[in-house]
Amino acid sequence: MVPLVCLVTGATSGIARATINEIISRGDKVIASGRNVEQRLGELKSDTVALFELDITSSVEILQRKIQEAWNIFGHIDVPFNNAGMSSMKSVEEADEAFTARIFQTNLFAPLTLTRLFLPLSVPAPPPS
Repeated sequence: MVPLVCLVTGATSGIARATINEIISRGDKVIASGRNVEQRLGELKSDTVALFELDITSSVEILQRKIQEAWNIFGHIDVPFNNAGMSSMKSVEEADEAFTARIFQTNLFAPLTLTRLFLPLSVPAPPPS
């Protein structure tokens, strides 16, 4: 069976490390992405694990370019795994507009944008009529 290629966002912390280990234990390939990814995950780099610098809160133009770059690493991406996110230890009273906007950008809008940008690459073109 041909190995799947998974792009894991937010790979530099949290549950992503276990996710990456599970993916490669199945014989699949991983594009581990995040901020400062080479510094944080350098020891994972191999023929089956590519490290890819990606800030999911970047502009749509930058994300579009970065997604194409990620796609080109293994020639395709089968599974975009939107793992990046941030949590808040602030109460509603403590969270100002800027903080709330950052939470929504990271946890909602960025994954939606990434998914929207991946769709044209992953959906096959209809056959000519």
